[in-house]
Amino acid sequence: MVLIFQKLLRGTAINTIGLFIITLINILIIPINLNYLGIEKFGLVVTASIFSIVGLISMLDFGIPGALTRVIASQTSKNESKERFQLVISCLILFFFIGIFCSTILVYFSDFIVSNILNIPSHLSNDFIFAFELLLISYIFHFPLLILKSIFLGLGLFGHVQFSSVLAELSRLFIILFLIQNEMNFDMFIIANSYTALLSFIYLIIFL
Repeated sequence: MVLIFQKLLRGTAINTIGLFIITLINILIIPINLNYLGIEKFGLVVTASIFSIVGLISMLDFGIPGALTRVIASQTSKNESKERFQLVISCLILFFFIGIFCSTILVYFSDFIVSNILNIPSHLSNDFIFAFELLLISYIFHFPLLILKSIFLGLGLFGHVQFSSVLAELSRLFIILFLIQNEMNFDMFIIANSYTALLSFIYLIIFL
């Protein structure tokens, strides 16, 4: 009982510290972006971020990541280990194709979304739509990332998940500072924000 409590306490502490650091980084990024881009272009970056994968994931993950975490956590034998490995591979492949499907559909309708839903001004639409389409393509990595996180959480490696997220956010901060130093346009900021999930994916792969 004491061991379970200690494990729970450690996991809670790691998650809290990780979320605090990530929140702090994001709070820091906002005035940096705003001061460099100005209100109009910063608004476009924020508008693009509305299409973050979070809402889409809640509809299309089918509860699989949470179930996978529980299955991995309940592993008791070597035979079950083999079965769980096959299950993990199947889930990764499935979610990779879900990401491709979602990305393809949204990219196909990107012109309509930009012109008729977001109503982006014509003098900015060309730059915006290029970055917006790259953002949509980045969805391919968001879904497999859910499975990778589920694996680590099932194994009780909470620190690895939070550490990869913190590293990804720090990388995004440094990329944004690089973009500012080189006087890049707002579309590059949208792209930089889009691929935080890819960075998290890469860091988790490194930790495997």
